[in-house]
Amino acid sequence: MTDKYYSFEEKLKMIQELRVGISPSHISTKHQVSVETLRKWRIKYEKHGAEGLKKRDRHRTYTRGFKKMVAKEYMNGMISTHELAHKYDIPSKTTVRNWIIRYNNGEEIRTTREGASPLTKGRKTTYAERVEIAQYHAQGISVIVNLPKDLR
Repeated sequence: MTDKYYSFEEKLKMIQELRVGISPSHISTKHQVSVETLRKWRIKYEKHGAEGLKKRDRHRTYTRGFKKMVAKEYMNGMISTHELAHKYDIPSKTTVRNWIIRYNNGEEIRTTREGASPLTKGRKTTYAERVEIAQYHAQGISVIVNLPKDLR
């Protein structure tokens, strides 16, 4: 449909329309929202009430063990990615599918933030030092005597 952002109040209004019996296709056309999105909102509403329609204020992270457990549960063949996402309150079945693909490919399933190292703040360099460093790399010189040790 469209990439429009819907406020909490708009979502709640559409869910209330669904609850009084207005068809999803009519609401979809009227508010320019996909039927699939309406279905997801309805599920969130049924599971968490009106709070489930509010925008999350932070990114969720999941442990490596949790991701493996979800992938293994899918591999048992008794539950779909959609059902797993709903069961464990994971925002998207695509997230679950990605974990399963990594698990099946033998890739390491990492936590979201794992492996990302924060940048450390180095010391400030002068313009002359930066020029010297650039020349060093451009010429392929192995040692520049005047270059400070921490920049070699």
